[in-house]
Amino acid sequence: MSRRSGVKILFATLLAFGLSACFSQNGTKPSDQRALDERYYALWQDAVAHQSDALANKTGQALASFITETREAMTDKPVQNWVCKPWNLQGKEVKLTVGERTSSFECINPDGMRGSVFNLAIPSGALTEPLYNGYTVKFSGKVEKFIFANDAIKSFYMYVVVNAFEIVDRSRA
Repeated sequence: MSRRSGVKILFATLLAFGLSACFSQNGTKPSDQRALDERYYALWQDAVAHQSDALANKTGQALASFITETREAMTDKPVQNWVCKPWNLQGKEVKLTVGERTSSFECINPDGMRGSVFNLAIPSGALTEPLYNGYTVKFSGKVEKFIFANDAIKSFYMYVVVNAFEIVDRSRA
């Protein structure tokens, strides 16, 4: 390798590092959201892996206990700076369901690990531009209802009344 190409590689590495430091990490999940996902996913995988062996009863009970405890703990719980991606199967603008005082839409976990669905009820006027698939939004609010789905792949549904909302990434999927 020539000295000139080494300098170019070093410059490109420093430039990439410098640019990455400038970009916000707002689209990453906070630790409480990540912990919920990881714990549920681990228990679900364990229950599936042992559904037909001697550990079936133990792993099934562990998952059932977690589901009950989590549902009770999450209902009426405040969440801070959670993230998700608006969801529209047609890949177009995400239409809001407009109510008297709120608008709502569905979004999914941003990491693609599973189809956890959030229904966000945002205050009227909180959204001043269209939403599209691929955007990442950050929200805070209070969990109104928390439901684990029996048939959807490792999913839960969380209904949140939002008090703080922002779009943190406008990349379209």
